[in-house]
Amino acid sequence: MALWDLLGRHLGVAVVDLLGRAHAALPTSVTIGIQPAADAVALARESLAQGFRVLKVKLGKSVDEDIERLRCIREAVGPGTAIRTDANAGYDRASLLRYLAGTRDLALELCEQPVARGAEAAFAGLEEAERVRLAADESVHDLADAGKLIAAPGCTGSSISS
Repeated sequence: MALWDLLGRHLGVAVVDLLGRAHAALPTSVTIGIQPAADAVALARESLAQGFRVLKVKLGKSVDEDIERLRCIREAVGPGTAIRTDANAGYDRASLLRYLAGTRDLALELCEQPVARGAEAAFAGLEEAERVRLAADESVHDLADAGKLIAAPGCTGSSISS
């Protein structure tokens, strides 16, 4: 990255433009921690009142409670608010499948790190529409990790974020 930065400075061009900007802007999110649904809804409403338009909801302790909390939040904030989730590697394959089925109609933007690092085989066999809703975080420490994840059978189409 230091070399890209050096080249960008030399050329007077932002590194993101050297590498090929994919998004004009990426709205920041406010995080809603794991808490009872009523408290999460109250925090979501407060965050929207403060001007946030993207919520990041922490998950991963109980998939059934996670789904219920997300349903309550979606109902409270309506369809115009983007919702991202972060399962903090808290799901196994069975929980991930329940999460995907239980949230399919909630128009969630993505789910960050649903399974533990090294357990990405849980993605095998998922439909493309499901895989593109998943983002790596703790699974990617370096470029080699990103390459392994992208090349893994059934993982093509997964997002990679850091």
